[in-house]
Amino acid sequence: MRFVRRIRNQLLSDTHRENGSALQRGNRHLNFAIHIAAVVQIRTGGEGRVFYDRKIAEGKSNKEAIRSLKRRISDRVYSHLVADAKRAAAN
Repeated sequence: MRFVRRIRNQLLSDTHRENGSALQRGNRHLNFAIHIAAVVQIRTGGEGRVFYDRKIAEGKSNKEAIRSLKRRISDRVYSHLVADAKRAAAN
């Protein structure tokens, strides 16, 4: 469970710039993997593209929409990590 908390802290840094974006901190390899997942979802369509298009329609810039999608992906990854940790602890 400690590993899950550490990953969560790396994904969700509390330090923000004036525009609300997170600073470039945390595990760079993990952040890069999430970025690639976001770009692929935007290019191939599906849930990620629908979410991205909705953010653009709300008036967000391209970077803000991608940042929102990356945050959504990281939240989903985190929820899967927590669920796996709970299953492992139960066994």
